[in-house]
Amino acid sequence: MGAMQTVKTFDPIRLLRSLAELDYDMVQAYETAIAMLDDVTLEQGMRAYLEDHRRHIVELNAQIVAFGGRPWVDDDFRHVLVEGRVFLASVVGDRGVMKAMLNNEKQTSRTYVLETSIPGLPPALRNLFDRILEEELDHRWWIRRAWYGLED
Repeated sequence: MGAMQTVKTFDPIRLLRSLAELDYDMVQAYETAIAMLDDVTLEQGMRAYLEDHRRHIVELNAQIVAFGGRPWVDDDFRHVLVEGRVFLASVVGDRGVMKAMLNNEKQTSRTYVLETSIPGLPPALRNLFDRILEEELDHRWWIRRAWYGLED
C-alpha cells in the first residue's frame, strides 16, 4: 500500500521545483568557490560546472512548465545559504575549496539518485534526471582528479 500511495501522490512539479532549488544552491556554492580559488585552471573548470547547474535549472523549468506549473525563479528560493557560505569561508586554500565542493557534489548526486528513484516516473523526467546525474558524477570525478588522492 505504501508504494501505491507514493505513486498516487507523486507531484512532478514539486519534485522539479525541489531539484531546481538544489541546482540553484549549487550555483551559489560554485560562485562562492570560484571567488576563493587561486588556481586559474581550477577556476576555469569550476566555471564550466557552474554553467551546467545553471542549465539544469533551465531544463527543470521547462519540465515544470510542461507539467502545467509556474517556472521556478531565484526569487522563490527560501533557503538561507549562510551555512554553506560560512563553511566555504572557513576552508583554507584551493585544496580546501575543492574538497568542500566535492562534498557538495556528492550530496547533489545522492539527492538526484534518491529523488529520481520514484516508481512510475515519466520517461521524459527519467531521461532528464539520468543525464543530470551523469553530469553530477562527472563533476565529482573532475574534482577528485584535480586533486589526486581525494577519496570518494
